[in-house]
Amino acid sequence: MYVIYHGTGRSIVGSLATKIHINGFNHNQVNQLLDDNGIYNLYSIERQAIGRLVFLGIDENKNQVFLLNTASAETIIIPALLSVFELHKVDKKNVYLVDTTPIVDSYFVLGNLFMGISFLRSVGVRLLTAGARRQHSKIISILDRTRIMTANKN
Repeated sequence: MYVIYHGTGRSIVGSLATKIHINGFNHNQVNQLLDDNGIYNLYSIERQAIGRLVFLGIDENKNQVFLLNTASAETIIIPALLSVFELHKVDKKNVYLVDTTPIVDSYFVLGNLFMGISFLRSVGVRLLTAGARRQHSKIISILDRTRIMTANKN
């Protein structure tokens, strides 16, 4: 099965969720990933995934886990991506899309913006950390739903 976390790239939610997913859905890992180095790493992964499907690993159920940031072109990129799977004769039941956009709030948007400005990076790190802590329960909810939907579906 292919699991694709997607969003607009204005936050670190997608990369945070994929890291937790690949590491066995360990909910306690959220705090470990939110130190300064972890935030920089998550931000870097998000930047790499803008307009690209980035393979991040294989989970415990042998599902392939990807990250895709669509920027502002979500309505174009998602159908295009699904058509590629269709062309390669991959059953749609084997593709699970996880939308991380509903979790994004102003903390994430501002934090992401400030991460791109070198002298404001420390403020960006604090905002992204605060956003992830504020939305912790929603992130866990998405991960729990994903775990149920992808368990042993290969």
